[in-house]
Amino acid sequence: MSSTQENSKKTRAPRSENFTPSEEATFVSLLPDFKKYIECKQTDAKSREEKNRGWENLVEAFNSITIGIPRTEKNLRNLWDKLKKKARKADKTDKKETVKTVAEFWDKIWIREISTCSRFCYLALTRIVWFIHALDEV
Repeated sequence: MSSTQENSKKTRAPRSENFTPSEEATFVSLLPDFKKYIECKQTDAKSREEKNRGWENLVEAFNSITIGIPRTEKNLRNLWDKLKKKARKADKTDKKETVKTVAEFWDKIWIREISTCSRFCYLALTRIVWFIHALDEV
């Protein structure tokens, strides 16, 4: 192991404990009150300041409700990012299932239509052949 790897391991901050399901539920329950600040897409100085204040207030509210390890703003921001990623992944999975289901649906319809078309074509061809024979006899 090189000396730079050893130094980077020594300076790494200790990992905080994982969020418990009840902590995640508490965080999600607080989101509607702070969503205005958390989801703000504006980047001007005033908006950034409001957003930072909103996060600070959220951290304060979260830590006042939960028992255990006090969480930092960074912890809650990481949790928020994790929850958004999880939601996007679930949404993609739902869309894939829908597409799969729609594809299966269209496959069934296509097969049904082909068989209907085949029957129609058969009937049409027999009528045409019958008509041609009728004309030949005249």
